Amino acid sequence: MKKSDISKKLIFTEAKKLFWTKGYSNVSLRDISKTVKLDIALISRYFGNKKKLFEETLVDKSEWVNQINSSNIIDMFVESFMESKNLNDEVTYVKMLCMNASDPEVGRIVQKHHDAMMRKPIIHQIKNKFKPINFDLLGAILIGVSITRKTLKNPSLTKLNNQEYENILRYLITAALKYKI
Repeated sequence: MKKSDISKKLIFTEAKKLFWTKGYSNVSLRDISKTVKLDIALISRYFGNKKKLFEETLVDKSEWVNQINSSNIIDMFVESFMESKNLNDEVTYVKMLCMNASDPEVGRIVQKHHDAMMRKPIIHQIKNKFKPINFDLLGAILIGVSITRKTLKNPSLTKLNNQEYENILRYLITAALKYKI
């Protein structure tokens, strides 16, 4: 791998970590430059500007959203949340939403990205069995559980073993999907 590719990957990785854990408005290009020990001009050369760099961190390279359907939605979300069960794992999509969805500069970008890349595709794939309200409740529950467990570190959730945590996730997801208006 070329040195420029290594530098670009390092900048991207560290910028994503900072933006997603501290919030876009709380991070400067200088902060990123300091973290990666590279000149700000190099960051600008690779990514243009701060907003473009942030937007690049939103590009989802995983295909898991496209694999969700009405018969596997519970397993897919449980698996996704179990992968980030580590209480110290700060760089998660949920954390990014919490830190940036209301940001005055990038909030609308995050909201539109979430709607276009997560919400609408999943709702489209599960529409034969579930309504949009079911997916929105599922999202609210999972964001709430994640914040309560990882950010607030409520002891009743942090002390759970893997099987107990998985059981709670399955219960809450199932409840959200069974809700009827």
